[in-house]
Amino acid sequence: MDKPYSIYEMEKQSRQKGWEIEAEKRRNATECKNGHKYTPENIIWKTKNGKPYRNCRICIKASIEARKMGPRQEPI
Repeated sequence: MDKPYSIYEMEKQSRQKGWEIEAEKRRNATECKNGHKYTPENIIWKTKNGKPYRNCRICIKASIEARKMGPRQEPI
């Protein structure tokens, strides 16, 4: 007879399944979070902790430009 799962083990399995679903969605994404298409010309591949991930070239350029402009100034 199998030992019933504890609440902790059931919660751990549920979280793991959720993470796997989210990871699968990100792998299959065709656009970045700002709506730019993932094309070979628009993707920069990087690694973090030995795992490859992709960044949108357009978003990276926009981020660099925003940093060059300095902090946003609120109207008085």
